[in-house]
Amino acid sequence: MSEVAAAQPPFVNRPIRAAIIDLNGTMVDTADDFVAALNAMLARIGIERPVTRDEVTDYVGKGSENLRNLCQTPDPGT
Repeated sequence: MSEVAAAQPPFVNRPIRAAIIDLNGTMVDTADDFVAALNAMLARIGIERPVTRDEVTDYVGKGSENLRNLCQTPDPGT
């Protein structure tokens, strides 16, 4: 093996087979997608109070369990 080849990281010259990215707003603004999905979930389980984009953006990044708990609270201000 040449010195140049030995100095390169093991992933150089290999095809990328997969990539994992986090779409929680860091690279792509997905807040509207969260709002639509959460409001569909709430309607399906019989909760009439929809969440707003502002509520969602306040909770994104704090974990999905935290976001779910917000949605299931009758009034998030209480």
